[in-house]
Amino acid sequence: MWRPILIAGSSLVLAAPAADAATVSSYVRYGEGDTPGIVIPAKIIAGPGATFGGSQIGSGSSANFHAALEGEDGVHLDISPGGQRTIQPGVYDGVGRGLGPNLTVVGGCTQEDGRFEVLDYAAGPDRKVTRAWILFEERCYKREVHYGELRINQPVSDAPGYAVPGIVRWGAGDPGRPRYDAPVSVYATAPAQVTGATIDGPDAASFAVTVNNCAGTTLAAGQRCHIFTHFRADGPGARMARLTITFAGGATQVVPLQGFTYGGRSGLTLTPEPGEPVT
Repeated sequence: MWRPILIAGSSLVLAAPAADAATVSSYVRYGEGDTPGIVIPAKIIAGPGATFGGSQIGSGSSANFHAALEGEDGVHLDISPGGQRTIQPGVYDGVGRGLGPNLTVVGGCTQEDGRFEVLDYAAGPDRKVTRAWILFEERCYKREVHYGELRINQPVSDAPGYAVPGIVRWGAGDPGRPRYDAPVSVYATAPAQVTGATIDGPDAASFAVTVNNCAGTTLAAGQRCHIFTHFRADGPGARMARLTITFAGGATQVVPLQGFTYGGRSGLTLTPEPGEPVT
């Protein structure tokens, strides 16, 4: 059974950013198809020209989010805790089961399973979403998974650039299944040079930087580069580490890396009728 992988437990509560704090809004959706090694191009919305919004339904029984880049088709994300609950920080598993939570990531999905985690959420008296940080995973028939992150007005550290997404959490997968190399985009808010991209943490050996297009690159404000990260599904259970992106001058951006692999053993027991062979 899937278990949530959290930054610091599901009780994590984020304080509202100070009025003068730098904030970021971004959307990232990764995808993997039924055939190992076949990936669905990532959808990344952030930086100049990106717009974000969200509306709460009623007292918070559900919320609809949208994001778009100027001149491109936008994306939508809909969440509902289900069971007459309101949106609160926490993990919502078992999407689409009975009175359980609901999630829509991509249109036309024949949903098999899904889950989402709310790290932060707030809406104003007009029911417009003022802050949000949501991780999502939607599984569609047949064996297609879409996973990623939405952030609206989330604080970022004082650096000449920020990372998108804020957390890379791969969709849960089977042992031995090749995993998608997930790009982490670095957006410059001022002239910036990335001098390092390193991985450390309790399970650092389960992750790797496969391609660093940011190395030695000087970015003007508004430009971006990409660092591709890989998750090695080397055993059942959760794996966690962090990617630290270092800028000239010493400022950093830290991106948690999280992956989960199913465990257990499959088995089949056949019991025939008394006196009858198994056929």
